[in-house]
Amino acid sequence: MVSGIHHVTAVTRKVQANVDFYAGFLGMRLVKQTAGYEDATQLHLFYGDAAGTPGSLLTFLAWEDGAPGRAGYGQISEISLSIDPASIGYWLTRAMSFGLRSEGPADEFGEPVLRLKDPDNIILKLAGAKNLVSPAAWDGASIPVEHAIQRVRGATMLTEKPAESRGFLESHFGYRFRASRGTIDRLVSQSGDIIDVRDARGFWSGAPGTGTVDHVAFRAADAETLLSVRKALEATDASPTNMHDRKYFRSLYAREPGGTLVELATDKPGMTVDEEHAALGGKLFAPPEAITNLHDLKVMLPQFSMPGQPRINYRELPFVHRFYTPPDPDGSVFVLLHGSGGNETTLMPLLNKAAPRATLLGVRGRATEEGFPRWYKRITPSPSIRTTSRPRRRPSRPLSRAPSNPTGSIPRRSSMSVIPMAPTFELAALPAPEPGSQGGAAALHACAQRLSACRSERHGPARHQRQDGCLRQICERVGREAEEFRRHRRFRRHPRRPRSRRCRHSDHPEMAAAGKSLTISRGGQP
Repeated sequence: MVSGIHHVTAVTRKVQANVDFYAGFLGMRLVKQTAGYEDATQLHLFYGDAAGTPGSLLTFLAWEDGAPGRAGYGQISEISLSIDPASIGYWLTRAMSFGLRSEGPADEFGEPVLRLKDPDNIILKLAGAKNLVSPAAWDGASIPVEHAIQRVRGATMLTEKPAESRGFLESHFGYRFRASRGTIDRLVSQSGDIIDVRDARGFWSGAPGTGTVDHVAFRAADAETLLSVRKALEATDASPTNMHDRKYFRSLYAREPGGTLVELATDKPGMTVDEEHAALGGKLFAPPEAITNLHDLKVMLPQFSMPGQPRINYRELPFVHRFYTPPDPDGSVFVLLHGSGGNETTLMPLLNKAAPRATLLGVRGRATEEGFPRWYKRITPSPSIRTTSRPRRRPSRPLSRAPSNPTGSIPRRSSMSVIPMAPTFELAALPAPEPGSQGGAAALHACAQRLSACRSERHGPARHQRQDGCLRQICERVGREAEEFRRHRRFRRHPRRPRSRRCRHSDHPEMAAAGKSLTISRGGQP
């Protein structure tokens, strides 16, 4: 039997802001964190009541720094959460104390509703529903249990075909018509939650991206129910997908006539299949089919801290990036610039093996070509021509006479120094050596050996023999350039642009007699 909402899935752009809002402000429990089943390099967070009960779940796919979407027809535009009607005043006061803008309370189909927006501008409604109570309300947050979020109240579906969308939900998912108000038809399930089907004819179409709802999932009792619904959908040309095993439930997907993606998910086995009730949400899990191992995924996926836990506050940067901070950082930092076809996380697992206690900063190239980020537009017409990294020639003669640096150490001018890597790696950064430690050239040689060992372990030594040679050349080059830098300490300046000055009357007596002045350049030309 199909009855009610299982979960609602949306897309977030910033994981930390999402956790602060849903686990901090709303006080929902983080019951599961997994790598994505469609893309293992994508973090998937599940919020719900104390037990992660079906019907209480809000889930979010993390598209860090992803392009924003647009709510329109063919999408879910609003999510509604159930609270006690007497708690509206508490939540209104809490929103003001957190500096959040709210609208209402207003009456919607006889219920008091308070409207909010989450950090991704997804509309969230807190609806006072007396009869929709969670069997396991979460009391582990800073919110009194009597005011806690109970479960998902419902969702609003925008459609250009309201009659067909309504008939689809009534025929296959157990909803029945309750009331109509304006352009909204309210459908209710046997579980008590609702779907508001809103006529969006004349509105713009939805676009996927961050800040939008990906799909709404309905509850199925077991796998047999999934099969029966799938057969019924095939008979109506709804194009259902094959059944998927999501470890915590089995599911299938389809699109309703208005274009909204819907899912049917089973109640079992549930969120406690791989974690104890008391430890829900404390560990990261990877899908069984994930190519990347769990340790590498922990390095690649965005990090976050729960409300009240210590955290590192990073500044907003004007480019797409990803930080990884190990549990016991040693103060060193690697800046990773990927090669063609990669992104800001591609090199993180490799560098984490080379320097396990280093903080990693991966940066994404700003140019896009053939669907992949790059650092520059390709200058050759053929994509098969690859650019190689060759060491530049030394200056033919020094600019000045200064004592040489016998150790070859890099001067400590900042917390890191940048060196070019092999063609696949493009660029990396190494920490400047501490006073009294080995020279910069020796440190670079040691890192090159670690990188070579990691690549040999992963891909075999023959494939990367040429890259290892490049690394050796780079280390030698950096040692030479460090010595050159110590010797001169200055960068060559660009020639100054000619600046104009006001001429003096004594230079031009005829102008002085007329009481005028003339502007001339430094070259002496007026």
